[in-house]
Amino acid sequence: MNNTTVRGMILGFSALTGFVLLWAAPGYASDALPDAIKVSTTDAFSERVAAAEGGDTTAQFDLGRHYFNRDQYKLAIKWFREAAVQNHPDAQNYLGHMYEIGRGVPQHYLEALKWYEKAAEQNNTQAQYNLGKMHENGYGVSQDLIQAHMWYNLAGSTGLSAAIAKRNALAKNMTPEQIAEAQTLAQKWAESHP
Repeated sequence: MNNTTVRGMILGFSALTGFVLLWAAPGYASDALPDAIKVSTTDAFSERVAAAEGGDTTAQFDLGRHYFNRDQYKLAIKWFREAAVQNHPDAQNYLGHMYEIGRGVPQHYLEALKWYEKAAEQNNTQAQYNLGKMHENGYGVSQDLIQAHMWYNLAGSTGLSAAIAKRNALAKNMTPEQIAEAQTLAQKWAESHP
């Protein structure tokens, strides 16, 4: 691997996280690193901010996660919203989550539902799971086990094990007719959202 390749990998990683984990490797002295690896994470982070400010939705989402993971929720909301209004499904899901739990914004289930629905429309599996949870628990909507089963079923169809487990547990409290209705709804939804 040449120095250019290493530098590209380190810059890509540091732009997302703001730091380089290579230095954390046991027994690896930082003064032994090749000059190509000694990059400024500040410069990489500044480049990511510039891209986000320029409208790059992936950069906006990355900054949202950066700040979310550092408990800087107001900044996370800012960047998630920037990407979400441009239809970035992961940002929409995160924004929904922040409204659901009240991080950086007042807790607001209807706003959470709105963002989860936008992400789910783009086949975001986690948003589909979250909609199942909202319908199962009656957060922002009347409790609806059929809708919850439908959303869990859709999320589970991608292999999300938590959704499969929730769907199966929910089915134990449903009639065969309710399960059949939920499965029909899930099938129709999936057919209309390829």
